[in-house]
Amino acid sequence: MSTLTVSPHEPLTSRGKAVLGAAVAVATSLGLMLSLAPGDWGSAAPLAEVIARYPAVVTALTAVMNLGGDAVLWWLGTVGAAALLISRHRYLAAYVAVTALGALAFGPAAALVSGSLNGPAMNAVVAGGLVLFALLPALPRRLRPVAAAVVLTVVLAVVFGQITVAAGEVSGVVAGGLMGMAWLGATVLAIRRWPADGREFTAVYRFRPGPWLRTSVTLVAAWVLVAAVTAALGAVITAHPPAFDEAVPRWLAAARTPRWTALSDFWSQAGNTHSILAVCLIVAPLAVAVWRRWRPAVFLAAVMFGEVGVFLAVAATVGRPRPSVSHLDGHLPTASFPSGHVAATTCLYGAIAVLAMPSRRRWARSLALALAILMPAMVALSRVYRGEHHPLDVAGGELFGLLWLAAATLIVRPNASPSLKPPPPCPVEPWCAVIANPARVGNLPRRRTEITAALAARGRPAPMWLETTRDDPGRGQTRQAINAGVTTVVALGGDGTVMACADALAGTSVALGVIPMGTGNLLAANLGIPTRLTDAAAAVAAGHRRLLDVGVVDGRCFTVMAGMGFDARMLHDAPAALKARIGWPAYAAAAVRHLCGVPMNVTLRLDDGPPIRRRARAVLVGNVGRLPGGLPLLPDADPEDGILDIAILMPARRRNWLMLAWALGRRRHPLPTIETFHAKQVTILSDRPQPRELDGDLIGPSDRMTAAVRPAALWVCVPALSPTPTPQPPTRPTMRF
Repeated sequence: MSTLTVSPHEPLTSRGKAVLGAAVAVATSLGLMLSLAPGDWGSAAPLAEVIARYPAVVTALTAVMNLGGDAVLWWLGTVGAAALLISRHRYLAAYVAVTALGALAFGPAAALVSGSLNGPAMNAVVAGGLVLFALLPALPRRLRPVAAAVVLTVVLAVVFGQITVAAGEVSGVVAGGLMGMAWLGATVLAIRRWPADGREFTAVYRFRPGPWLRTSVTLVAAWVLVAAVTAALGAVITAHPPAFDEAVPRWLAAARTPRWTALSDFWSQAGNTHSILAVCLIVAPLAVAVWRRWRPAVFLAAVMFGEVGVFLAVAATVGRPRPSVSHLDGHLPTASFPSGHVAATTCLYGAIAVLAMPSRRRWARSLALALAILMPAMVALSRVYRGEHHPLDVAGGELFGLLWLAAATLIVRPNASPSLKPPPPCPVEPWCAVIANPARVGNLPRRRTEITAALAARGRPAPMWLETTRDDPGRGQTRQAINAGVTTVVALGGDGTVMACADALAGTSVALGVIPMGTGNLLAANLGIPTRLTDAAAAVAAGHRRLLDVGVVDGRCFTVMAGMGFDARMLHDAPAALKARIGWPAYAAAAVRHLCGVPMNVTLRLDDGPPIRRRARAVLVGNVGRLPGGLPLLPDADPEDGILDIAILMPARRRNWLMLAWALGRRRHPLPTIETFHAKQVTILSDRPQPRELDGDLIGPSDRMTAAVRPAALWVCVPALSPTPTPQPPTRPTMRF
């Protein structure tokens, strides 16, 4: 959950009022001048002829021009104002209502003075101004320029369409735009008491049905499944239609009366696109205002857009003809199976019923449930009566609507919300310190705010905040945090920051938390720590711990891997700019340069065993086993078993590298051209100095590397579902040297 507080709207100063008043006067004067004396602006006919050659452009402009109609201002003045009023923004709601509804009266009044004033252009300017002024602050700051650009583009498209497609006078369109600007400015000046609640206009975002990618993928999978089931059912019905499926429409067509025909037209219109869209545009903003969360609106949008997609896909696939009776609604472009009217009605009113179920008002639940049952039934009956569908067509629409509604409800969970119980009292003494790497973490102040909010949501106080420097990558800051008495140190950065913090924490009872922000993030990936910042912070606050081994090379600890040879060269040559842009795949570009380099002759001594001589490209010593992308190089590696896993890479030619990459990608073991060993200590001797690395950080080149395991040395914060839980560490930190 995150809450966005928008910066306050400042009251107008005397100078600001004077400037705005002058602008209103100028815009009004110019608008009246142009409308009363249009003058010769030239003809837009040549441009209109060019646009007319492109039917797609004409269709798009015609659709956009609908946003300049009175319906948009009516929607803003009623539904938009009601949503703000429910949200307890009384003065802002009054401003929106007065400006929108006043424009509906001001436009015709101005048109009485001059018939050349273009009303749609004025409406578009007023509606766009209201959205920018009153509703734009509800968006995050980074999205406001994009939203403003979209709104301005739509307004300009309406104006352009009025000139070209609607063949309006250029002077009248410009006059309408100027009068719209004048009306917006006049309403601002007319409100002497600036909206007090506008200074506290906040938008609460609690929509977290899970990671966005997982939720989206699950929705798509459910959509495909529902579409496949519906299409299969439609294919069977089309190929083997039962006799009653054609007999019922014929019987109803023979029994038609004017009264029943008029009644069926009402119910059929209740399920058409315009009616469904109108109800959605009313319900969605009111749902956001009532629940003060975006989840209900997103759920409603997912249900309705998904329903349209399933309907179009299945209708095009099945292609069932309409009943062989007279059609009261004329020829329709889509197939008979399934009924889009029934499916849309089922999804819409079913979604409203789902949203209403948690309500404490029994009458609201009963009304929503009654509508969810009555509306699809009446629409279905009217569609069969009017000869547009067979009975099994409306049954198929009802079925797929219910299936898709159930799937979206289970995946999005529209009624789920964070607990409203007050958090437990926060401890007085510091419990956590964040060691942040400014070189790896962009927009550090914002990240700090997000982490603090995520911890506070789980009853944790604000952490200490320390930043690494070029000279100290995190060891000194970690020791400073330990001396301050914290029980958890959180590394906010890449694997290098994690290694520096782990080096200082090894042997203490202070736990290491990881919020991955680097290129590889290998420790986080191997332990199942979420990559999303707020989820990783939640794992730290949850208090689940594992006691892990660490490796030691030249007195420095590593948590993931140490390497000598090819891997260190790859890390050295990976472009920093490319790593920042695409992440760990940047290492592949550097690896190609060294695939056929000169191999090294190495001698390994495992614990007290005999020497092992090999001709190798690289030697890796792993505490964990997975590489970037989840590739299992050392599948038996366990950071709690008290031993290290060693891999000798021996590809001789390019094709051997390809074989190795193929086997890694398919998770096939044993891997070709790789030999693995296990030991508590390993000494590697090379015939010449080689580059070396620890957890992705380069250390000095040498012809020797000795790695030893330090068992059960480091407490690490992990998610609750992480395997092999271990007892919690002591609450008071101790230092061991």
